[in-house]
Amino acid sequence: MNGPTSVEAAILKAQFDYLERRADDLQRLASILLLFSTLFAAVAGISTYLNVNQAVERAGTLAESAEKHFSDARSRADSALERLDHMLSEVRAKADDEIAEIRREFPMFGYMNHVISRILAEFSALLDQDFLSSSSTGRVDLFNQLSPEKRQRVFFYEKSVAALAMMDMRAYSDEMSRIYRGLGLFFGSRAYSDANRVSESDLERAVFYFERANRVGTESAAIYNDMAFFMIDGRRPELWPRAEEILRRSLDLLDNQQRARLELSYIFVKRRDYSAAEQIAREALNRSSWETGNDPPRNDKMHYNCACALAGLGRLDEAVVHLEQAFIDIRRDLCDIVRADLASPDDEIQKLVTSELHGPSVTAIIKRCDIAFGRKPA
Repeated sequence: MNGPTSVEAAILKAQFDYLERRADDLQRLASILLLFSTLFAAVAGISTYLNVNQAVERAGTLAESAEKHFSDARSRADSALERLDHMLSEVRAKADDEIAEIRREFPMFGYMNHVISRILAEFSALLDQDFLSSSSTGRVDLFNQLSPEKRQRVFFYEKSVAALAMMDMRAYSDEMSRIYRGLGLFFGSRAYSDANRVSESDLERAVFYFERANRVGTESAAIYNDMAFFMIDGRRPELWPRAEEILRRSLDLLDNQQRARLELSYIFVKRRDYSAAEQIAREALNRSSWETGNDPPRNDKMHYNCACALAGLGRLDEAVVHLEQAFIDIRRDLCDIVRADLASPDDEIQKLVTSELHGPSVTAIIKRCDIAFGRKPA
């Protein structure tokens, strides 16, 4: 192949020179762009630095201002506290002077809290001893067992408590509730102190104190049970609907108890609603405490009430089984209940006594009770 002509070589050289110049131009343009970007970055950095520096200066100024304001506020607060301490000191000094003056003019008022606490403590101890122990509640013979001196002490303290009721006794609400309950038990048992009649005034007085006990203190299932017990034992059927309401409220407060169910079963037996009496007596046998969580169950009483209900229904064989369960352990209070029921010619337990088949079983139980408590068997 022949080489390029001189004309072609000249054209190629011209093109090469043109491209070389374009490359130089591009290189210079890149250098200019790099220079401008560097300058822009430097300017932006300087601007950012200046802005940050200004922000730091402003923050420092604000911090100094805040510290000054805080220092001023703390100074004012310290000054206000000093003035308040001074005012309180003056008030305390004036109060001490007033108290001292009152004590000089009326010595009793100076020691009122001490006097109130002592009265409540002494009265509460008296009631605890004879009325509020777990072995005392649910008995009608307590009043007759008190000495004349103790009876008069209760009457004396009752007047003191009545006088205290005119004051603000909210700080002593628990103590007052306990005392009112004790007075309810006292007058409830006094209502039955005469075997031939029930004192209506004492019974009403007992109900008054029980209601007051639940009003001034924490509402208590045990207090409701005490109140219903005396209302039921009054042999006044017109009180039984109210007693039933009270016992239902007791169960609302404390379902896992036997005592409210015992009193309800008694009401149902006396109404001759034997099916209801049996049902609630059996419910009670499935409960784990007599009244409060710490009381062991009294299954003897529940078996006895169940026996009465079954006897009323004519199911004598079942009744005897429950009667024998009731007297696995001989207890005086249950023996007294049985003897009182036997003295009543229309009582359900009489059906067992008069039954030729079951009479000997009941007679044997009564003899066991008499022997256990030193009576001469009938």
